Amino acid sequence: MDVKEYALKITGEIERAVSDLSYDDCLRFAGRIKSANRIFLAGAGRSGFMVKAFAMRLMHMGLKAHLVGETTTPGIEKGDLLIIGSGSGETASLAVMAQKAKKIGVDIALVTIHPQSSASRRLRRNPPWKTGRSQSSQRVPFSSRACSSFLKPSFFILWRS
Repeated sequence: MDVKEYALKITGEIERAVSDLSYDDCLRFAGRIKSANRIFLAGAGRSGFMVKAFAMRLMHMGLKAHLVGETTTPGIEKGDLLIIGSGSGETASLAVMAQKAKKIGVDIALVTIHPQSSASRRLRRNPPWKTGRSQSSQRVPFSSRACSSFLKPSFFILWRS
């Protein structure tokens, strides 16, 4: 396979991810970001890189965005939003983080391509999570390539609002 064939393959993956996007999901997600006191973001692996890039965009907008685990990150509190990006939805450290945040009463947005993952199921079972989509349990399609296909349009909706 040559470089153009690889590029076309990647473009096809992005097209499939974009075809699953919902404007309403991006709008709700942007609304949650806008209404949060502060935004905390976490991810691992390639998903983590996409989440870090999104955090930087939020910071450039003047929002109080923090990467979980950095030395200057303040403590999370009720009224904050925790955005977790996990392609598999099985990353143990992110699941523990979400459980802790949930106990504090933090709004959590789990962004995953696997809505039946253990992290998604665990978070939905206990209040404030509910089965299906709601203000406190939004799940959206996600993978390392699909990540920016969701986060970037959400950013532009937020930026223009």
